Amino acid sequence: KFSLKVFGKKELLKMKCGGILAVSRASAEEPLMIVMEYHGDGKEAPIALVGKGVTYDCGGLSLKIGQSLRFMKQDLGGAATLLGALLTASLLGFKKNVVAVLPIVENLINEKSYKVDDVISMHNGKTVEVTNTDAEGRLILADALSYADTTWKPRALIDIATLTGGAFMAVGDDLTAIMSNNPALCSFFKTTALSVDEPVWELPLHKPYLKHFESKVADIVNSSLKMKARTIEGGLFLQHFVHEKTPWCHLDIASVAFDEIQGLATGRNVRMLVKFLEKF
Repeated sequence: KFSLKVFGKKELLKMKCGGILAVSRASAEEPLMIVMEYHGDGKEAPIALVGKGVTYDCGGLSLKIGQSLRFMKQDLGGAATLLGALLTASLLGFKKNVVAVLPIVENLINEKSYKVDDVISMHNGKTVEVTNTDAEGRLILADALSYADTTWKPRALIDIATLTGGAFMAVGDDLTAIMSNNPALCSFFKTTALSVDEPVWELPLHKPYLKHFESKVADIVNSSLKMKARTIEGGLFLQHFVHEKTPWCHLDIASVAFDEIQGLATGRNVRMLVKFLEKF
């Protein structure tokens, strides 16, 4: 019931996944986009899941400092959470079609690093001016979201990512931030999350904030110095890469995915996603 494809650098170049390619340039490890399909029902359009898989993040040229570098292996938390949920759904034999798209990179530094002021052409054709190389997760997710959306035209599109440190300030360490273009889908997620005691809290995709993404040399910037609501900013950026008619939710799990005292992943939101896949 599973099929697997692994796209490497050559394929990503052909697919015009400029975000994934840019972020990975300084790494000795080749960027990948892993696509897993679970075939549980031959007729129904799939649920598409996209998970951020930054296997280590030093911030690139916008370098993290001091203890901010500690535990940056956690930045693959979105991809790991999706793998756990998809494996569980398959073991339980869910009668659903599910596709998981996992962009996998390292964000490091060398003479090949992508730079502040670079302009990147993305999978959907939009151009992005880089203003912060430590806002790399949204660049790889943008390509993966666009690819998943255009390839499968899913009945629901969900991305999950340790995206912003601001999530701690926004919702604390017992809530996952959620943003959505579809009130019905978001409401379903809220109910599902509560049923397994992994609550989410909705933040608005506040349209007036879109002005902060304006660029003189590209369609948008990847990070704004004017924006204070960093978690909302992440969601608004990603919305540029999802078709407006596609039901979509963005889950920022930076506040709950990793226990820095224990130095271990929490596994948080695997149960929530499994329940969502079962019931939706």
